[in-house]
Amino acid sequence: MILRYSRSTCVLVVVGEGSLRRGNAKLLGATYPRGMNVRGVDERTSQWESDEPTFRVYLFSGGRSGRSWTTGTYDITDADVVQVLGWAQEQVGPEDLFAVALVSLDAKGELGLTWLTGLDANDADAESREGFTRMRERRGRPVATLT
Repeated sequence: MILRYSRSTCVLVVVGEGSLRRGNAKLLGATYPRGMNVRGVDERTSQWESDEPTFRVYLFSGGRSGRSWTTGTYDITDADVVQVLGWAQEQVGPEDLFAVALVSLDAKGELGLTWLTGLDANDADAESREGFTRMRERRGRPVATLT
């Protein structure tokens, strides 16, 4: 699978028997989207993990001539990010937008979002932000392919 962002191809890391050695991953598609930073890390630095994510998908339609976007919002569980991206892109038409966030709780137990792709198109400054530009550039282009 290759994930596409903007007009560039994201890195595909090949992980298989013998293909990944400490500090020496095979990276394919060496073209990175503008502004993307990649750095190697020690995977042991994580303090916790979860394999039961909740994703929030925003589907936006309308939004022409300075009007706000009509928004449908859905929480998705029992899926991975590729499945969620595939579902989201199947729901929108050629003039619509979508965004996907990871839902989590902060240290105070308050619900929050980490944007994985896109952002809230109805935010006051949305159209001036890079995430909004990428959302518009993705229209009609597959982000993830379900196989």
